[in-house]
Amino acid sequence: MLALCGALGAIVLLIAQPEAREGLPLTLIVLAVVAVLLLWLAPQSVHRAIATAEPQARLGLGSGEPRAAWKLPLGFAAVALVLGFFLGWEAGLRVFLAALLFGLTLAFLLERIVALNERVTGRTYYRIEGSRLRRSRLAYLRG
Repeated sequence: MLALCGALGAIVLLIAQPEAREGLPLTLIVLAVVAVLLLWLAPQSVHRAIATAEPQARLGLGSGEPRAAWKLPLGFAAVALVLGFFLGWEAGLRVFLAALLFGLTLAFLLERIVALNERVTGRTYYRIEGSRLRRSRLAYLRG
């Protein structure tokens, strides 16, 4: 969802605001920094969440999602639009592209880390109440 929002937002912004294409070298530098930070910090965060996961009874798990799926992309879109108006549309484009990278990292790297741990330990992990963007709280059930 987040990667799709980032991709669609970037495409719409590039079509609607030609000024978003300005500053391409800086945009590429910013995205490279975001990618390095994601590849460095995100796996650490997932391993920490797994290490501190709490055993839970199925009744207390809820849906596994701490917030509605549309809220995070909506937040990125709001930030992109505000930055676009005040700092220039290339800043808004950078936010959408960062959301794309973040969504792809979640889907293809972090999900694989959790799936591997589930396979090795026989646990099934769920995000629980109190999770935040910087710190996910996990609970688990034994398979």
